[in-house]
Amino acid sequence: MHPKPDSVLPSAQQVDDCCRDVIRTGFGRIAIPLAALEQFERISGEFAALDGDVKQSYSFAEDTDGFLPFASEYARSPDRPDQCERFCYWHAHRARRAGHPFHTSAFVRAMAEYELAIHGVAQAVLDAICAAFGAAALGSVRAHSYLQFCAYANADGAPRTFAQDPHEDGHLLSLVKPGGDGLALVHGARELSPVRLLDTEVAVLAGSLLSTLSDQAIAAAYHAVLLTPRARERRSLMYFVNPDTRRPALSFHRREPLDLQGLMQARHRGFGNRALSLG
Repeated sequence: MHPKPDSVLPSAQQVDDCCRDVIRTGFGRIAIPLAALEQFERISGEFAALDGDVKQSYSFAEDTDGFLPFASEYARSPDRPDQCERFCYWHAHRARRAGHPFHTSAFVRAMAEYELAIHGVAQAVLDAICAAFGAAALGSVRAHSYLQFCAYANADGAPRTFAQDPHEDGHLLSLVKPGGDGLALVHGARELSPVRLLDTEVAVLAGSLLSTLSDQAIAAAYHAVLLTPRARERRSLMYFVNPDTRRPALSFHRREPLDLQGLMQARHRGFGNRALSLG
């Protein structure tokens, strides 16, 4: 079956441009299929109608999956948790959730459709980065990558500059579709550069795992989420790209073997999450 015109991957030139920027600065941008944009709007709309009982029943903190409570993750310190509620979706866990009534809801179906589209974009960019270094491709990253939807707020009203403190993500790449202002790159001593994207684009941020894999040739994108006056209306959807840790990997330059599973677990737990259950 041929893909619909609005679900095709970005062009080779778009992938190459994004790859070049990520290697040079740790930050790039790339267009995503229109089908994915439609699903993002659907996800945001469906989320607003969900009640607390549904969220409690479809919560699997042991897997960093499903609905996770407000302020349950932090960027730098557990004393300064992220000002958001989360929903995580793993393609790898879909069979384990199949018996739950909410698994067939419009919200979860929209997450699954978005994941299908964004995975192809992420895979293309990562493959191009590996090729640029003359390194072997890492293979499919879908098994250990996941979506995270964030709904921001300032629940206690305390004065804060950031809804999420300055940090670098612990993944290979993060593909971020923000639903409003707030995402900013951080340079030097907290010099902020707000990220401006077209409606059809996602931000592509290099994470600390990609820095390690590239022997520090690629700098992780240091970034934050500003707590804007409209924080209660802000929604964001991230695709966190992790390697399949069942496959051996060598660093790009030194060709040294890496313990990808250990590195990934350490970074994941460093944000206050439980250890990942990796098949």
